[in-house]
Amino acid sequence: MRLSELKSGDQATILKVTGHGGFRRRIMEMGFIRGKRVEVILNAPLKDPIEYRVMGYDVSLRRSEAAMVQVLTDEEAEAIFQKKAAGQEVTAKEVAQYKTACLVFFGEEYKK
Repeated sequence: MRLSELKSGDQATILKVTGHGGFRRRIMEMGFIRGKRVEVILNAPLKDPIEYRVMGYDVSLRRSEAAMVQVLTDEEAEAIFQKKAAGQEVTAKEVAQYKTACLVFFGEEYKK
């Protein structure tokens, strides 16, 4: 799922920042890095910009910029877990996504 597809109030784990050059470097410097949690604070009425909270601060991105960030929602992680628990085939991509989400979850639990 893309960051731009999330609704207000949704939370997700960042999996990958696509793009290249100055954009990718700038967005990663703002905290959009693999394994970090991001929350949608506000979707503007005319679609742009979208306000996010990442690493404890708020940042606004254009929808086109947010579309370059791949995320895993909690619901997607739960679906992968249920699929694996039921003995169904899980793709390598799903395993990598789930591992990232687990690392974030257990890291947050460890901090408590």
